Amino acid sequence: MNAPLQDIMAEHNRFQELLEEHQVHLVEGDSKRAALAWERFCRALLAHIQGEEDVILPAYETTCKHERGGEPDVFRREHRRLRRMLTELSAWLAAWAGRTWPATEVILLVEREKTLKDLLEHHDQREDRYLYSALRTALDGNGQSDLLRRFRQAAAETTPGAETTAGSGPARAGQVAAAWLGPIYRQVMEGRVRPRVEAPWAASHERLLELQAALQAGAGTHEEQEILTELAALLDDATPMKNFPAGLARDVHACWQLFHAARRAAGAH
Repeated sequence: MNAPLQDIMAEHNRFQELLEEHQVHLVEGDSKRAALAWERFCRALLAHIQGEEDVILPAYETTCKHERGGEPDVFRREHRRLRRMLTELSAWLAAWAGRTWPATEVILLVEREKTLKDLLEHHDQREDRYLYSALRTALDGNGQSDLLRRFRQAAAETTPGAETTAGSGPARAGQVAAAWLGPIYRQVMEGRVRPRVEAPWAASHERLLELQAALQAGAGTHEEQEILTELAALLDDATPMKNFPAGLARDVHACWQLFHAARRAAGAH
C-alpha cells in the first residue's frame, strides 16, 4: 500500500484526540483550557476540510470512477454539515465564556459533541472506503506525493491568521476561516458574550427547514434516503433540548410528522 495518502487519513485520528482533550477539560470545569483545545480542534479540522475541497476532491472528480455513496457532492455535503456543527458548538462555548458551567449544560454540550464525533467517524469511514481508496488505486507513488504536497499547502494557507490575498482557492479559504474563527474565539477568551440558549440552534433550524422543503418537493429515492438520514440526526438532537425557541419547537414537531410519513412511504415501495 502506498504511504503518502495515508498521511492525510492519519490526521483523522488527531482530530479525535483534540476533541477528547477538549472534553476532558470541559468535564474538569476548566473552561479556558476547554476553549483553547476546541480552537485547536476547529482550526485543524477546517484546514483539513479546505485542503480536501481545494485539492483532493478535484483530483478525485477528474481521475477516479465514483461509486454510489462516494460521489464528490456527498463529501461536500458532509463537509457543510461539519462546518454547521462547529459553528453551533462554538456559539455555545462563546455563550458560557468566563462563567461556571452548570452540570446540566456540560452534559448537554457533551451529548451534542457526541453527534459531531459520530458524524466525523462516519465521514472518515466513507472517505477511506471511497475517496482515498480510489485515489490510491489511480495514482502511483509520485502522483500521491504531489497530491499530498498540494494538500498540505492548501491546508496551511487555510490556517486562520495566515497571510492571504483576495481571490479564490486556498487564499480565499484562509480569509473565510480567519473571519469565521477570529471573532468567536476573541469573544470566548475575553468573556464578552452573554449566554443565549437559542444561539447554537440557529444553523440547525435553518437546515431543518431546508430538509423539510426538499422532502415536500419530492426528492429522488437515493437523495431522499440521505435527506431522511440527516433529518433524523437533526431531530434526534433537537427533541431532548429544552428552552429552545417556540418556532423551532413547532418546526421540529412538523418535521417529525413529515419524517415518519416519508419513512412509511419508503417502506411501502
